Amino acid sequence: MEPTSRRPGTPPERSQPIPAVTPRPPFKWWDAIVVVLFGQLIGATIGFTIGYSISGDEIGHPGAFTYACGFAGQFISYGVLTWLFCRRRATGSLRRDLGWFVRPADWWALPLGTACAIGFGILVAPLQHLVDQSQSVVNDLNDSSGAKLAVIAIAAGLLAPIFEELVFRGLLLRGLQNYMSDNWAIGTSATIFGCVHFLGGNALGTLAALPALIGLGIVSGVLAVRSGNLSRSILLHMGFNLLAVVGALMS
Repeated sequence: MEPTSRRPGTPPERSQPIPAVTPRPPFKWWDAIVVVLFGQLIGATIGFTIGYSISGDEIGHPGAFTYACGFAGQFISYGVLTWLFCRRRATGSLRRDLGWFVRPADWWALPLGTACAIGFGILVAPLQHLVDQSQSVVNDLNDSSGAKLAVIAIAAGLLAPIFEELVFRGLLLRGLQNYMSDNWAIGTSATIFGCVHFLGGNALGTLAALPALIGLGIVSGVLAVRSGNLSRSILLHMGFNLLAVVGALMS
């Protein structure tokens, strides 16, 4: 059969566009666990050690520079190791494999996150009153000022949502979806997300906040599964953390 003729000046037919996100990369559920453990136990430790060595801060009382080094060690570890797993399991693109990007059209997830923080905060208020403690990051925000406060605020309000969503709603959730239903994957990833915060702070304060953290993980997971990317979950997480950051800046 002869090819169909095309009128002069008519553009050739375009091939189907490449999808923005790989449908189901073959990630393993333990990939994210490796990333989290390395980032929090090794990456952050190396960063804080460098910060203490250069700044001369007293051990246990980090200043702005030491905090910046510690956060850099943790989040750089998250990003690099996640990228390495993407190269090993899929295309090597964080955007295609995990949907790691933010769209301005998803702005509404930001106030939704703040609303979740208020709602979940009301629910866990009796527990926090009972133990009379907050999460370590909240205590650090409230007890800091100047450059140190700015570093912690940027880490909590901007960097943590970006990199934690990459690991938990990106790598972990997609890995779990290869072993169980979407609903179970969302619930499991949310529970792991909440429990992992025990690695970074006081146990009682985190225990009181655990239902709120799991709630955030569930809502964020639902948004990630329905949209197929991390844009809404990142903005939701930013809005959730924004309340504590603004409260600390205004105090």
